[in-house]
Amino acid sequence: MWRNLKTLSNFALQAAPIFWRKVQEERRRPVHLSPKIPDLSRWSDKGVHAAWIGHSTVLLRIDGFTILTDPVLSTRIGIGIGPLVLGLKRLVHPAMSIKDLPSPDLVLLSHAHMDHFDLPSLRKLENRRTTVLTATAPAIFCASATIVRCGNFAGTKHARSVRRESRRLK
Repeated sequence: MWRNLKTLSNFALQAAPIFWRKVQEERRRPVHLSPKIPDLSRWSDKGVHAAWIGHSTVLLRIDGFTILTDPVLSTRIGIGIGPLVLGLKRLVHPAMSIKDLPSPDLVLLSHAHMDHFDLPSLRKLENRRTTVLTATAPAIFCASATIVRCGNFAGTKHARSVRRESRRLK
């Protein structure tokens, strides 16, 4: 055990300078503007309309019903430690800001990876009129919206339970 610990500590000491150099480079890297901005005024309440907002976030309007998938609208995604976020920085800004997005009827959270489940974005989107559809695990973080939890248990592909509840973000 001590031999493994010594090997690990040697690796950490050698890797630390490289890691911190990469962190500094990443901090200075600019985030580019989105090349396209969706024009929602051209969307009717009939038919299917879709716009990629960025990374995992897609805005859909289906016959007037608005769906937002995996809202990740922060500049960085990762673990928040005080005012810092340790994690990945976006390459491109979202095509729309939260204030420019229509209030969604449904927020669809596909899974609880940090690049699909951004708590700061979810907190800003929070409202009582929006339903959040999510797997069982991420539902503990969801908003004061109606939460519909679909369990994906034991690796099956079928939802075995659906439960509605109301919550506020923590």
